[in-house]
Amino acid sequence: MKILIFILPICLFAKQLEIEFAIKTAIKNNPKIKGLKKHIVNKKEAILAENAYPNPEIEFELSDFLGTGDYFGFDNSSQSLTLSQEIVIGSKRSKATKINDEEINIIKMKIKKQEINIAYKIKKLFIELAISDKLQALLQKNKNISLEILNTVKNKMQEGVNTKFEILKASSQYNQGLIEIKKEEFQKNKLISLLLLQLGENLQFDSVKFNNNIDILSDKLNEDKEWDSVLKDNIDIKMKKSSIKANEYKISLEKSNRIPNLTVKLGLSRFQTANDYAFTVGFSLPLPVWNFNTHSIKSLHYKIEEEKLESKNIKLEIKNVFIQKINQLNSLKEELLQLKNKIIPMAKESLDLVKLGYKVGEFRYLELLETQKTFIEINKQYIEIYKEYSLLKLDIEYLKGFKL
Repeated sequence: MKILIFILPICLFAKQLEIEFAIKTAIKNNPKIKGLKKHIVNKKEAILAENAYPNPEIEFELSDFLGTGDYFGFDNSSQSLTLSQEIVIGSKRSKATKINDEEINIIKMKIKKQEINIAYKIKKLFIELAISDKLQALLQKNKNISLEILNTVKNKMQEGVNTKFEILKASSQYNQGLIEIKKEEFQKNKLISLLLLQLGENLQFDSVKFNNNIDILSDKLNEDKEWDSVLKDNIDIKMKKSSIKANEYKISLEKSNRIPNLTVKLGLSRFQTANDYAFTVGFSLPLPVWNFNTHSIKSLHYKIEEEKLESKNIKLEIKNVFIQKINQLNSLKEELLQLKNKIIPMAKESLDLVKLGYKVGEFRYLELLETQKTFIEINKQYIEIYKEYSLLKLDIEYLKGFKL
């Protein structure tokens, strides 16, 4: 059943899947990104709420009635109708808007980080698929070499040179090559299934289009230049800066909250006895006796200091990882150059020489078998280092923040 799950996607494919389309599709269907976008809408509504003026209040008062003596009924009563409006002072509304704007910016960066994570996973799968293709091509070459050797062994047996054991050994070597090809096909199908899972859609493709010629022999990376790019573009560093800025706006708002809002009142009073009317004007202002927002402001200052230290720690951790990966990358480059330019050509030359020598009887079958194994193992080593190199380049690209 598991085999069917991994093989089924290839059977259903109908066209090529390109990496740019894969990343866009995965981002479009990601539920976390959809949730964060809804959160931005909520924050924008909060900004509109912050910008709204306080509602005016209307107050009606009836006094001097239902008492004793002259005030027994309503004849000597008085009525007043008052309209009051709170006036927000100290730029509180604009400062609250700045806080919300910065928090929206943080949410947008969270979306960007999620997009970067998705792009990283998709690119990693595409690299692994590229490596799988290279390995499949090598295994196919190994199968062809084994078949050529098997035919040579059979011909030499007919000439009475080889033994039955050598025929069995050559046949076993050829069959082992077929098994390795099947295993790698199975691994590739698993990678495609993981890719489809990331996409979040039941897309149908007959093949996957990607760049399987990753530039492993480019110029040596400039550590200082690359690190400047990390400092400029790394999303975690940017998010921490925005968080510090939002808390600075909160301090400014808390300081403004020390200034109480003014409430202005305008009313009209009617005196029942004289049947006269009079206007009333008033205002009220809370006295900041018990609360000066001192503790809130101190708390925010401590939080900013804490975030600055966290920001330094993030930069330090990222730089340690970055330097380590740059050094690994440059080291692997030297290994790849040695393998590509010297070791692999020598192994190929040796294999061709021993194959030719075996045909004319200068080498034994076991020597040919050992030479073939050495040639394939060296090429496998090259592909494994190639994969490691490609993933390290991807990790460095991730630290800088992908240009989506």
